[in-house]
Amino acid sequence: MGELLKADLYRIIKSKLFLVALIIAAVFPVLTVLMYLLIDKMLGSGDEISSLFGIGINARMIAGEAFSQSSNMGLILTIFITILIGLDVSDGMLRNKIIAGRSRQSIYFSHLITSGIISGAIMLMYALIMLLFGCLCFGYGVKIDGAELVRIVFFLVTGVFTFFFSASVSTAFALSVNNIAPAVIFSVLTGMGLSLITSLVHTFNVASDNKWLCLIPTYTNGSFLSSGSFDTLSFSLGILSYLVLGALVTILGLNVFKKKDVK
Repeated sequence: MGELLKADLYRIIKSKLFLVALIIAAVFPVLTVLMYLLIDKMLGSGDEISSLFGIGINARMIAGEAFSQSSNMGLILTIFITILIGLDVSDGMLRNKIIAGRSRQSIYFSHLITSGIISGAIMLMYALIMLLFGCLCFGYGVKIDGAELVRIVFFLVTGVFTFFFSASVSTAFALSVNNIAPAVIFSVLTGMGLSLITSLVHTFNVASDNKWLCLIPTYTNGSFLSSGSFDTLSFSLGILSYLVLGALVTILGLNVFKKKDVK
């Protein structure tokens, strides 16, 4: 599968869509921070900003939602990954791989690993630019001690795992559905649906003393950086949710793909 994986990675990296995704991932965080900077200049620093955001503007607050699947970059990346995998189906490349003797299992896992690497790398780049540029414009917001460094690591790791999981969903839909458009719609709706569930849980403050809700995918995807309430148990349960449900999605997607009539 090594050669197949290299070929899939090379195809994505050489595509114009990948270049567009990199540009967006570099520009969006800068524009986001500049937007907050404009708000800061318009409102001034004080009670107005605190009442608007519930907290003073700082890099910690701005970067806290960087890994949200319902954010601009989260949605764009989900669409981007689904289209790139779907193109392998629509342009006949998938059929050629099967004719060449590649097993469907190796094809599926090659796409899964490729999409996971690309998704994780782009979102990590996006979050780091937002965090660093936010620090440059506003400062971090709290003292960076040992405990805070651990929170930052948790934030980055769970955020990347969020989009590893998202890549497993995109891969399953892209290789199971014959057309790209439905695959994109299903992938986006899945991400937005999970984000909506997470938002409802946070809104009703259900999880204040129930850490098992961290087993909901995307619940621990980085918003804990701004809340400052992240801990080792939440981190472990969050990673477990991504691994278990990602494995289930992969098993289901692979079984459908094995039975699919590839034309």
